[in-house]
Amino acid sequence: MRTSPKMGLRIWNLLLDPYDHEQLADNWAKVDAHDHSEGRGVLIPTEGIALQAITEELLDEELTKRIFSATEPYSGSWTELKGSKPVTASGRTLVSTIVQVAAAEEIELEIVVGGDQVSLLNATTTTSKEIFPLTFYVPDGGAWEWHLYVGTTGNVKFEYKTVEL
Repeated sequence: MRTSPKMGLRIWNLLLDPYDHEQLADNWAKVDAHDHSEGRGVLIPTEGIALQAITEELLDEELTKRIFSATEPYSGSWTELKGSKPVTASGRTLVSTIVQVAAAEEIELEIVVGGDQVSLLNATTTTSKEIFPLTFYVPDGGAWEWHLYVGTTGNVKFEYKTVEL
C-alpha cells in the first residue's frame, strides 16, 4: 500500500494490501474537501486559469469579503476631503468613501491612486442628498485623490475613513 504525495490518499496497489472501508471513506472525504490549496490537492498554476475567469468584479467582491474584512476598525469619524488634495497612505490601506450629492444634477467623479484611475462615478441624481459608497485599495505609501469633472463642487461632499492593513 502507498500514500499519494499531494493529498495523503491511501492507494491499494497490490493484491495482498489490506483493504479497509474506513480508509476508503477517508479517501473520499479528502477528495470531497479538496480545494487545490496546500495539502488539499495539486496547486493550480497560473497557466491553468482561463482568461477572464477572474474578473475585476469578482476580485472586488472577494477582496472586500475576505482580505479586507478589517480586523481593526476604520479610523474614527468620517473625514471630509476637498477635491484635488492628495492623501498619502503610510502603509497598505483600504479606503471607504461616501460621496454625497446635495442637488439633482449630473456628476462625474474620478478617484486616482498613484496617478492611475481606480474608480469613476458617473451619475445623474434625481433628488437632493443622494449617497454613493465607494471602496478602494491604496498600496504601501501610495497617494490618492479625487477630481470632479462634471457637476457643481459645492454640491458634492466627499468623506472617507481608512483601515491600514
